[in-house]
Parts: sequence; C-alpha cells; structure tokens
Amino acid sequence: MRAWLVAPLAAVVGAVLALPGGQATAGTDPEALLLRARDASATTTVAGIVEVRWRDGDGVLHTDRTGARARGGSYVVGRGDNVAVGVGGLRWAADDGVATRWGPVAGTPPPAPGAAWTLELDGTTEVAGRSATVVVAHHDDGQVRARFFVDDA
Repeated sequence: MRAWLVAPLAAVVGAVLALPGGQATAGTDPEALLLRARDASATTTVAGIVEVRWRDGDGVLHTDRTGARARGGSYVVGRGDNVAVGVGGLRWAADDGVATRWGPVAGTPPPAPGAAWTLELDGTTEVAGRSATVVVAHHDDGQVRARFFVDDA
C-alpha cells in the first residue's frame, strides 16, 4: 500500500457503521459515538466505499475511493495488493504482496478515539440513503484529520 494511504485508511476504516441500541443525537458525545461504532463493528456487517483525501508535500489535494467491508470484527479496506486488513486489534497493510503488521501490545486495549485528536460533532447528513451523524477529528494544529459518518440507526 502506498505509504500516504496507510494512515488515512486506518483513520477511516470505521467511517460508516450501524449502531445498535439507539439513535445518535445532536447531544451525543463524539468520542462515545465513535466507541459505540467500534463496538458495533465487532458484530455488524458493513460494505461500502471509503473516500480518502490528502494533500501531498506540494499541497496538492488528491482523492481516491476504494471498497471497504467488515464482518465479525474484521475488515478489509482497499483493492488488489493495496489493502489494510484488521482483526482482533491487529492491523496489516499490504503493498504489492509485502505485509506490515501494526497494532496494540498484547492485552492492551486500543486507544480511545480522542487520545490523538480533538473530536467534535458536525451535524448530520445522508449516506447511502441513511441518516448519519458526522464526527470530525482535528489535530492539535486545528487541521482536520478525519471525518466519520456514523449511521444514526
């Protein structure tokens, strides 16, 4: 996988997830919403398209879309040899058949969504005909690092 794509893909893997047990509301804490989405990904089957946008060293904006699917707590994002795969808290990225593993230390839970970013709600929108709450993740410098669209149902 191209190096510039690994971090953004990791950030958006759970971009659209159904949340069991209630509606997301405007008063919902964005970190709690993302934690519920992470929990839902262990039991919910999801398939869709992930759009990744990034700026290169010259500030040129790039956009790429790729398939994403999750089932039973595992996911695959990408196509061909350029994929990110995760299961059981471990993550792999492959580029032309070479796999790199990363993830939490054994027995250590993954970090909270707000550990590295400042999270805020940014209203609702429609994704694939369904209402979704938008959670925006900002870096310390205020730059938007990711947008998550969490299914309100």
